[in-house]
Amino acid sequence: MTNATSTTLTVTVPLGAAYGPITLTTNGYVTQSRQYFDKTFASANGTISFGADSFEVAGNTPRGIVVSDFNGDGKADYAVANYGSATISVVLGNGNGIFSAGGSVSTGAGGNGTNYVTAADFNGDGKVDIATATLGNFNVTVGLGNGDGTFGSVMTPGVGFAPFGISSADLNNDGSPTSS
Repeated sequence: MTNATSTTLTVTVPLGAAYGPITLTTNGYVTQSRQYFDKTFASANGTISFGADSFEVAGNTPRGIVVSDFNGDGKADYAVANYGSATISVVLGNGNGIFSAGGSVSTGAGGNGTNYVTAADFNGDGKVDIATATLGNFNVTVGLGNGDGTFGSVMTPGVGFAPFGISSADLNNDGSPTSS
């Protein structure tokens, strides 16, 4: 990156760059363009622009993702499991392709181990909660949703050695989801 403002990035494209999304890492945060960079594009002045809505916020070393409505507005939001920062980042959608940062949950995994994330109403309060298996701490981290895209109470029940994946479903047919 050679220059940046609040609405533009100027970059030098290395030789051998290929068709694909542009990834930017700064201060431990990673973001990726929704539009693909194509070194063969044609424009009048030799530049390509991505609007402010092209980038979304995630943490360090994003791994897993789940889509849900975390703030109850009826629009798709998503949560990202960030392996490197041991967090779950929530990104809120407004329905037209523009996203903004929502809440975040620390898994306490000491900087590693958050691979996958799932979402459901685990405590039956009508608000979407999130959960991840935290490899580094041998537990599951559950963040209870406040209904506005943020999370309050965090529970970390132990589950044994090196949990990796996680999903949620109604496993005992009681009408409530369970993470597994």
